[in-house]
Amino acid sequence: MRAGIVTPGPCYELQHSVWDACLCIGLPALSKWDSFIATLLVLLNIATQMGFVAVVQMHMLEDVLKPDQLNQLLRFRADVAHDVKYADLGGGRSLARRVCSQDDSLQLANAQTGLVTDLYNYSTIGPVLALLAIGCWLMTTLREMFDIISFIGAVQTYPVGETTQLSTEVGEEDAVEKAATISEISHSRKDMLFALVIVPRFVVAAVLMVTGTRYLANTLSLSDLILNAVALAFIFDLDELIESAFMPRLARFLLDKLSTLPISQPRIPGLGHVNAGLLDRARNFIKLALLLVGLLLSWYLLLQPLQSTTQLALNILCSGRQDFIYAVNAATGIIEAVPTFSEEAPLTFSTEQRSVLELAKLDLYHMEGLYPEAMSMGQIRDFDDTPVLQKIQQVLLLERSDVAAAADNLPCTDCLC
Repeated sequence: MRAGIVTPGPCYELQHSVWDACLCIGLPALSKWDSFIATLLVLLNIATQMGFVAVVQMHMLEDVLKPDQLNQLLRFRADVAHDVKYADLGGGRSLARRVCSQDDSLQLANAQTGLVTDLYNYSTIGPVLALLAIGCWLMTTLREMFDIISFIGAVQTYPVGETTQLSTEVGEEDAVEKAATISEISHSRKDMLFALVIVPRFVVAAVLMVTGTRYLANTLSLSDLILNAVALAFIFDLDELIESAFMPRLARFLLDKLSTLPISQPRIPGLGHVNAGLLDRARNFIKLALLLVGLLLSWYLLLQPLQSTTQLALNILCSGRQDFIYAVNAATGIIEAVPTFSEEAPLTFSTEQRSVLELAKLDLYHMEGLYPEAMSMGQIRDFDDTPVLQKIQQVLLLERSDVAAAADNLPCTDCLC
């Protein structure tokens, strides 16, 4: 039932979309110009939706963490993350610790820090949220595909004639209060509907189902995951957007008057026609079964491999020992390493940092919860004399030394020293 019009039995409910407006192309009630505009809009819709699908297919389905990227992360951990040149010498922390603790004061390795944030977030709830987004997307695509099947059934229901016949002429004065119905459809119109509606609409829906699922499963950022799901649904809404913006008024009026198209009930030999209620329940069961199959395939084929890859990337960046830095002794070629503070270490400042803060004359008393009111620059603890920072300074000097300077600092093992 729609707008007071009742269609007994199963039916296809016409929507204000470019796809359904194809049914009106070439009808006597429409002028040739209106039919031409409607045909152009159908072609525009096909090109636009196919274009979006092609862009997603070609540019947005690359693995989010490819083997090359994992190798680069491993090189970052080996070459940069523990190098004394990139350590926080004032706070006594390695770059690895600062990246994994997502330090906002970092001036470098921001890409790795952002990746760590995404990896931490995804490892907690990412696969579940991705599965929910994929489930919503599969329901959207399944609804579209079953609408296509219903449209095919409706088109096949009508008898074939030389011309397409409407039972009510739209130009009559009393036609405003009546519903227009189609009594028969011509061969050429059926061929046109298959060529311009059924085939491209089914191709778009099928490709979007697969492409969209892969796209959502390959999204690492949780915020991007939600935005991508909405963006994919927008592609399906393009036909309604184009129809509402450009479709001739009379074609829209005809869609309202046609309202619904009856669908013939399938007939089983020896049993007669299938009950409409039983048919609806069977369709819903098939939809649910296909949804569950799609979710299972998405979980085992797409989400679990990504979850394993994200855990591997997180292990490369943040597992093991983070709290040490190293330098290479130029004289011996030996790597010399010292421990650094962990993220649980108290707030520390070097002598240089204390001097800068004292010159800046910061007002810290209005930042409740961050610094106690009794805190002053003179009370900030100076860690320059602690053994850890002394060792860090020694490693830094070693890294900056040439061979001769490094050799002078080597311990003497000669008895004549």
